Amino acid sequence: MLKQVFIDCMPGPTSHFGGHAIGNIASMTSKNKPSNPKQAAKEWLDKVRLVGSLGANQLILPPHRRPLTQHVKRPTLQNLSSGFIWMANAGHFIPAADSTLAIHQFIPANMKSSMHRKTETRFHGFWLSQILKDIKHTIHSPLKEMDEGAANTIRLWKNNQSILVLVHGHPKTTFPSRQSKESTKEIYSLANLKHHFILQQQSKAINHGVFHNDVISFGFQHFLFCHEHSFVNQKTQLSRLNQLFTRATQHELKIIQIKEQQLTLNECIDTYLFNSQIILINNKSILLCPSSVKKNRKSLNITQNWISKKYIHDVQFTDIQSSLMNGGGPACLRLCLYLSDSDIQAIPKQFWLTSEKITKLKHIIETDYPSTLNIDSIQENANNYRAVVKKIEKLFHE
Repeated sequence: MLKQVFIDCMPGPTSHFGGHAIGNIASMTSKNKPSNPKQAAKEWLDKVRLVGSLGANQLILPPHRRPLTQHVKRPTLQNLSSGFIWMANAGHFIPAADSTLAIHQFIPANMKSSMHRKTETRFHGFWLSQILKDIKHTIHSPLKEMDEGAANTIRLWKNNQSILVLVHGHPKTTFPSRQSKESTKEIYSLANLKHHFILQQQSKAINHGVFHNDVISFGFQHFLFCHEHSFVNQKTQLSRLNQLFTRATQHELKIIQIKEQQLTLNECIDTYLFNSQIILINNKSILLCPSSVKKNRKSLNITQNWISKKYIHDVQFTDIQSSLMNGGGPACLRLCLYLSDSDIQAIPKQFWLTSEKITKLKHIIETDYPSTLNIDSIQENANNYRAVVKKIEKLFHE
């Protein structure tokens, strides 16, 4: 049986609200608002500590160095971005069981539509190669077409069979689509997937701020959760998906659709309900929601209804306001691997979240992270913040 392994990447000391992501309403709305990198890092640490305390396999990575190269004179805000924390955009992890190649695969996302994030690709490839170095795997080159990673896929499974749902954007939208149709074809061809299904985002959803599919739907095992305005030709396409799932797994797919009258598209964006992180522990499913879900009566009632109908077993909440203000909920913050027990035991110890590492990171956050972002100061002293990241990196080589 495969188990989840989560990878979260720590925010850097230059984390800010740059408004770089067009179509990401939260990011655009927060542009140039005062930021607190220290608070962002503390919220992130609380989040991964909570996930670890629930019994999940929690790995962590250091921030990427910003600016990317030394001695950059007055780097721009884009040069200082901490967009790398949204690990759901790191790429696609394909478990060996899902492919006829019978080997774990990782495809780093190229992030072509996000200029401030294009440099992340080689870092993600490097860190995944280190995590998987004692596990049989292959790391592909990034796709040629526009690709933003696992944020636009949903893995469904039952009875040792799985289907990877690949979701792409729409050509006629106010905001640009972030996942191309051509990329979905590249993925299933490159990875030799046993089963896959392609869905297209509704233009209405993208225009409301659903820049990635994981803002409007998620799934696990034989459950698919989505808003009624998630996909093009939704009723027909989800019926076809259910037929494929039933043939492949000998089990019916349970599709849970939220109506507009239950929660509007705008409320989906405001609460980030669908960007909650599903955590599977000992045959129990826990939905880790951003605290914004608890603050909205309608979204909170939806989660309670899901519990009462046994779609999930429990709900937990995490306060990640700094990430939410840039458009990233709990699911955005993690990349999920599916590995066997023996594979998990082979992961190098330096990547595991431990109480010792938490203590050391808390100390660095308190002493070296700024509580207010003064862009002029950071531009003038950029190498000082690179030095902070280097200090953190040493914790992953001990």
